[in-house]
Amino acid sequence: MPFMFNATIVNGMGLTGWLESPPVWKPSGGDTSASNGDVSASGGDLGAHVDVRFEFSDVLWPYSGYLAFYARVKPSAKKSEGIASGTITFTVLSPPGPGETELRRSTVNVPVKFQVIPTPPRAKRVLWSQYHSVRYPPGYIPRDNLEAKNDILVRPVSFTYPNTQLQIPNYHPITVH
Repeated sequence: MPFMFNATIVNGMGLTGWLESPPVWKPSGGDTSASNGDVSASGGDLGAHVDVRFEFSDVLWPYSGYLAFYARVKPSAKKSEGIASGTITFTVLSPPGPGETELRRSTVNVPVKFQVIPTPPRAKRVLWSQYHSVRYPPGYIPRDNLEAKNDILVRPVSFTYPNTQLQIPNYHPITVH
């Protein structure tokens, strides 16, 4: 499964702005020479074995835009387990302010670290359909016990976040959108 992350780029230099060039992924390190699919034995960081892609706002207006980060493990590390880390680097440009002639420039470095595991066997995968689940009613639900004076409203139990609620040992939830 790919790792997907959406971030908001906040431009404090002006009302409008843009990225000078596409963001760049700089892996923290790791052995890039293994070709058998298991590089975890080297003990290095797996950042070099991650295929990273980006989508981002053409224009940051007003004051903000988005940065979407997609990461997928390359075949060179398909059997590996460990930590992949690196830095996302990009530069935000904005028009000059009153009395300025140069473009305003700010370089941003975002450290990223995530866990890599081998693809689990099909028997150990739990398929979770986030958009086809039964929805809980919005708001609060009154209790049946009218004797309770302190907390007369009960919050519904939410089971809509498999990464925090679905904790089954040796099974891996796969979210379907």
